[in-house]
Amino acid sequence: MGGPDIYEKGFDDPAYVEAAKVLKKMFEYTTSDAVGANAAVAAGHFLSGRTAMLMNGPWFIGRIKSEGSGEFYTNVAVANAPAYKGGMGQKGGEVGFVQALICAGKQKDKDKEVAVVKFLKYLTESDNVKRLSIDSGALFVIKTDMGEGDEMERLQKQMVELSNNAPYVVPHFNMSVKQEVATEFPQALSSMVLGEKSPEQFVETLKEIDER
Repeated sequence: MGGPDIYEKGFDDPAYVEAAKVLKKMFEYTTSDAVGANAAVAAGHFLSGRTAMLMNGPWFIGRIKSEGSGEFYTNVAVANAPAYKGGMGQKGGEVGFVQALICAGKQKDKDKEVAVVKFLKYLTESDNVKRLSIDSGALFVIKTDMGEGDEMERLQKQMVELSNNAPYVVPHFNMSVKQEVATEFPQALSSMVLGEKSPEQFVETLKEIDER
């Protein structure tokens, strides 16, 4: 709505209030337990067929294949989020980020330290990354070469094609604001959806925390 550079404009930009109004409206078209629900709840509704759409990434493909009942997987397709009419974003623009990084805690036992390093080296070898990608549908930063007989997972392929054609990819909200703002966001959102705050007050709450 506010364009790919919206996070650089600050909470005074009118796009934030307009987006808040749309966000509040969206809660009228979802499950009754949406207020306060986390990603696990949303995923559960989607996998059980109670909701028709879910925003997620390639790491979720494995669950679609293994947890969806019946012909669920064959009936799932990937699409870009719809563009907001009159907004400053472009059709096909995406929100993207590295979902997780591999890390290991410091080991007092030297043998464990050696084992951790050996395991991480094994896990990040090109052939092993390729196998993980083919089996799960997840995408990895490590470059791999698809050889004869290797076939990219169907939904993964759709995601790659959409991403390659995207006019831009921006990080999500939590990665683009102060940690304090990201922490307050769920509570402020719940207050707005329940009618305790107006969209304007919702944005003002985030702005006040951002300026502390």
